[in-house]
Amino acid sequence: MVRWALDRAKRLVPISRILVVVNEAHRVHWETVLWDVPRHNLLVQPRSRGTAAGVLLALLTILTRAEGSAP
Repeated sequence: MVRWALDRAKRLVPISRILVVVNEAHRVHWETVLWDVPRHNLLVQPRSRGTAAGVLLALLTILTRAEGSAP
């Protein structure tokens, strides 16, 4: 299912602009499926903390990257 979601997102924006949040415990399932996601866009949660934590992780990553690119 993550592959389907990624393929849909890639129709809208380049893969370089997509963040994917995954769980370390499920690495065996997502590692080969997400081979084309740039490593720095693959956010690996060390432990499952629910959807809200994953969304917050992605948001904080986006904000941090945006601050780093400000003139």
